[in-house]
This record gives sequence, structure tokens and C-alpha cells, in this order.
Amino acid sequence: MTDTRQERTPVILGVPRERAEGEARVALVPDVVKRLTAEGVTVLIESDAGREAAFLDDAYVAAGAEVVASPDEVYARADVILKVGAPASHDDFDELAALKPGQVLIAFLAPLTRHDLVEQLRRQRVEAFSMDAIPRTTRAQSMDALSSQSNLAGYKSVIMAADALGKIFPLMMTAAGTITPARVLVLGAGVAGLQAIGTARRLGAVVYGYDVRAVVKEQVESLGGRFVELDLGEDLAGSGGYAKQASEDQTRLQQEGLAKEASQADVVISTALIPGRPAPLLITADAVRAMKPGSVIVDLAGEMGGNCELSQPGQTVVEHDVTIMAPLNIPGLVPVHASQVYAKNIQNFVDLIIRDGQLAVNFNDDIVAGTAIVHDGEIVHGLTRQLMGLPPLEPEPEIAQSGVSSDAAETADDSIDQDEGVNASAGSDDAVVSSTTASDQLGDPDDDLDVEPPPQENRSSPWDRESDLLPVEAEEIEPDARDRSTERDNEPDRFGPPPTRRNSEPGGGA
Repeated sequence: MTDTRQERTPVILGVPRERAEGEARVALVPDVVKRLTAEGVTVLIESDAGREAAFLDDAYVAAGAEVVASPDEVYARADVILKVGAPASHDDFDELAALKPGQVLIAFLAPLTRHDLVEQLRRQRVEAFSMDAIPRTTRAQSMDALSSQSNLAGYKSVIMAADALGKIFPLMMTAAGTITPARVLVLGAGVAGLQAIGTARRLGAVVYGYDVRAVVKEQVESLGGRFVELDLGEDLAGSGGYAKQASEDQTRLQQEGLAKEASQADVVISTALIPGRPAPLLITADAVRAMKPGSVIVDLAGEMGGNCELSQPGQTVVEHDVTIMAPLNIPGLVPVHASQVYAKNIQNFVDLIIRDGQLAVNFNDDIVAGTAIVHDGEIVHGLTRQLMGLPPLEPEPEIAQSGVSSDAAETADDSIDQDEGVNASAGSDDAVVSSTTASDQLGDPDDDLDVEPPPQENRSSPWDRESDLLPVEAEEIEPDARDRSTERDNEPDRFGPPPTRRNSEPGGGA
């Protein structure tokens, strides 16, 4: 008997070339393309999309992708657009204008600060998911793109500092005498901070690490670092892994204490970011003035104003004989590995929204719901709505029966502070340094803030993390967690019920 059922066309994933200045990463690499095409998915790659990351068109073709000449064809044919950076208008192509209603967009969208972009995506009715909004849960670790990129940023920051420093890192005994090791101070023991500590130690430096949370002392020391303890009058570690809000006196004591430590250091690497707000001021101009001539500061928070008062975003300057570097998009400086881990993060997320080669977005999945920014012409991300001055969406009654408890959703949404790697605080003037981690082994990624969050039992909000770059360790990216059939069974449409359950309280996701 002939099967008269109409054959459904496999979902098409489109990967355009990144056009932002200085962006060398690509959303998918050939190895991941091979895995996706083996699952019945069609992949379109714009020609030369991976060239700057050393992934050539021939490798994509061999992996099963279709390479097309123009971005117009990618956007016109693809059901899902996969990018690293947010879409924008460029001289040679307008990415925003090319997006179609109902088309799925997955990228780093920075919704907490890019309100204009979020509103534009809403007007165009794009189904937008942000990779910097992945909830911080054990199950979501393999998709945690902030962590994977932050890990690389922590490593690269040390290499940049070593290159700029006029001395070597390790102890060296020679016939001409003994060379003493360099002294490195790392501010924040989150993903980027811990990677920086480990890398500097492996290069032979004497490393000191500071974090407001006493609990991370063991983690710093396990990497060979020495933990810096400042007497701020009380332990500022708050509930749920947060830091308490510092008083003006405590902020002053912290800056004075860090100034003393910095004066003895050859290198200072700072990792404290406050997503959506200016970075906390940790190293004052007076502290820089007191540092040794020839010292180096690498400020990972430069894009948000910097942890150092004299940082110039995107520039390297010399002030008081101290070299101050505030690089932007550090993961883009190591595009090969940055693309590899990001592509794996993307693959694991795409596995949640594609079933049997078809798009099947289930908003009852906490990761999918927590990552959604715009759905069906509505801004559905709770914290983004709050920062944009929009009222919270009303939760739907059936959500309580969806398999994801409303209590869990509420506790996840309680968090109003975030990170592109670090936590947010009520105000940068009172910020206490504390970079966060994305894995339990590295510590709690939500402690880069100085603000006391609302009471909660868990922290699954993606914004409770450290620097907009900060990651999970490589081994955490490998798990292939694909057996999610029970979570997506009986999904009738491409898009399931709207994720309004996340918006009953301010927060990033369930």
C-alpha cells in the first residue's frame, strides 16, 4: 500500500558569517555539523563563515553542510538562524532586516542591555533565544556558553599579561643569578578568575586570588594560589551564594586593601562584571599610581566601564608607568577553540528544540523557557521585561501541571542580578568583587555582586553568574544529554505553550 502522508521537510539551520568588527568566531564547526546532519537536519553555511577560525568551506561540505554564496540565501531559506553575536545592520548586509516572522534566532543577544534590539525582534515577531540566558542548572551545563567563553577569557588574559610584562613569570636560577617569579593578583574567583589563577600558576608565577566569599578560599588554594583575605568587618557572603551589599565603609576598606595588594603585584587581572550595569570599581587611580613601574593590569570588565578607574575600553594605555589593558571580546582572540566549544553548546541546545529533524519547541522545558527572550510577538524574559519597564506577564494556570513546578519557576525568577560572567549589584559604588563560576566544582557563579538578593532556595537564573564570558570546564561541555524524549513527547506544534510561567516574578528564567 502506498503511503499517502506528505513527507515533512527537515528543519534548516542557517549559519551566516559574523560581520561584527573583531569577531572571528563561527556558530557551528564542521564536527558539530556532521552530528547535526546525521540527525536529519539540513545545515546552510555562508561561504567563508568559518575562515577566520580556520574552518574552511571544504570541511563544511565534507561534514554534510550546504555552502551558499550569500547571506540572503541563508536568511531566506533557514528556519533557524545560528549566530555568535547579535544581528545588526552592516554596510554589506542588514541582518536585522533579513530576519523573517516566525524565524528562530539563537545567539548572544545581551537582552538586559540591548533593549532596542529586543524591541526590534518583538516587532518582527522573531522567535529569539539568547545563549547568555541559559539557566544555571546541572542539566544545562553543557549549553552554558557564557561559561565556555569565560574559561577561555581567563586563560587568554594571563597570556596577554605575560606578553606585556617586561619580565618572565617563573623562578629561574642561572649562572648569572636567580630570577624571582612574577607576582600575579587575580580579583574574583569565578570561572574566568579561577582559570586565570590556574594558568598563571602553571606559567610559574606566584599567584594571589581575592574574592569576597570565604568559601572559595579552598578553590583558589587547590589551584596553587594564595587567598587574599581582607577584614571588612564581617563576612559578606550572603544567602544563596550571593554577597551582601557593602556599606560605604566596607567599599572603602576593600579598595584600600586591594590597593595594598596591587602595589606588590606585577600583574593584576580583574574579572568582576555587572551585566546591565557599570562594572564595580576595584582599582582606583591612586592604587594604580602606587603600583610598581612596568606592572600590567588586564581588565576583563572593560566593556562595562572597567574594574580599574583608568581603563579605556578596547584600548591599551600606560598610566603612571603601568600598562592597563581593557580588551573587548577576548574569546574572539582564540576563535578556533572558542568556536568549538560554542558550537557544542549550540548543538546541545538545538537538541532540545528539534525532534526527528523537525522543529519542536517545548516551552515546558525549563532550559528552553529560561532562554526565550521573544516568543509570538511578546517579550517573555522576565528580567528583561522588568529592566524595560514592562509589567510581568501573567502566569498561565496550566503551567502548574506542566511537569515544571511553579515553585521552582518562582525561585528561579527571584534573582534580579546577573552576569555575562559576573553578578549584578544595586550600585557599582558599593560593589564587592566576586566573580562567579558556572560549575559546582569551581564555586558559585553568582557571587560577583555586592547586593543581597531576595530570599530563594536555588539559583537557576542565568544571570547569577560571572563575567559575560564565563564558562564550564571542557569536560562539562562534552556530555551529550540527548535523551530528552520524555520532555518533548506529544508536542503537537513547532512552538509549545508560551513560557509565561517565568515572568510571575522578576528574574532570568526557570
